[in-house]
Amino acid sequence: MRRLLASALLPYAKLRNTLSPGLRVLMYHRVAHLAAYDQLTVSPERFAQQMQELSAHNVVSLEDGLRAIQAGPLRKPLIAVTFDDGYLDNLTEALPILQRYRIPATIFVTTQFCDQALSHPRYGSQPTERLHLNWDEVIALARSPGITIGSHTRTHPYLPTISDALAQQEIATSRSEIAAHLQQPVQYFCYPSGDLSPREL
Repeated sequence: MRRLLASALLPYAKLRNTLSPGLRVLMYHRVAHLAAYDQLTVSPERFAQQMQELSAHNVVSLEDGLRAIQAGPLRKPLIAVTFDDGYLDNLTEALPILQRYRIPATIFVTTQFCDQALSHPRYGSQPTERLHLNWDEVIALARSPGITIGSHTRTHPYLPTISDALAQQEIATSRSEIAAHLQQPVQYFCYPSGDLSPREL
């Protein structure tokens, strides 16, 4: 993933020659200016540079990427853009850049953060500003062309360490809450931190 992000800044011809056929999924979290280094955050300027380079390639929505895979072996590289956790800057910073370069994206939201204006624990228990989307903002994103909202559990647990019942509750509750607010079914789910066990599969 890091190699692909770095290669996104290469000239088109060089990047085209480095990717074999298949679907690559770029995972972002925050697009923001931070005083301290955060490996999950990219500046708006760097993000815009990456999206400008990617716009010369076959960037697709997750739906179109999966449809292409189901249709048979891919003959060209495809790239999908995603965001985890549902940060407010996905709306205020990332969305205008995505729209400028016509890049579709899927945003996976952790629903408790939307309900209670809580912050991811990595940013401390009392952040000085609201970091995550509320439900009105999630709805606004869902209505934006090219944006899909997906589920990322309710509280962002480490799924392999919790009980079967709690894991099922985390996933099902998140999906039902998103569906209720958006008035449409939720098709996509992303494992928190990418962590899963055979049970989750």
